[in-house]
Amino acid sequence: MDHEPVAGAGCIEDLTPLNNKQTWDTQVEVSRHNGRVVEYPALISEYRSFAKDFALKMKEEWPDCKNYVLDLACEAEGLSFKNIRAIELNPFINYGLYAMNYGAILAAHIEAESKYSAEARLRRRIN
Repeated sequence: MDHEPVAGAGCIEDLTPLNNKQTWDTQVEVSRHNGRVVEYPALISEYRSFAKDFALKMKEEWPDCKNYVLDLACEAEGLSFKNIRAIELNPFINYGLYAMNYGAILAAHIEAESKYSAEARLRRRIN
């Protein structure tokens, strides 16, 4: 939100925001659709770092693209991971909730809208 990652959750279709444990939820599914969910904070930490770097690059290359959902994936070998990649960007209206901390997303959205509204009011006063 506004060029800053604010929350994250794995694509685990059986989970909802009620299953969320923290802002950057550490639950991951071992293999897509297999139902085996484990806590993996090291991977989530790597995803969060990747998301921060990605957001900085987006801000430089496409400054008007401020708000989006970033889908990530990596190659897994046992409990190790490598080659984290961005899979796609989605608008907020089209993202899956899974175990997302929706409160963090909503708070960031409200903060960004307040900032944009204040800037717009200031521009109208100047013009």
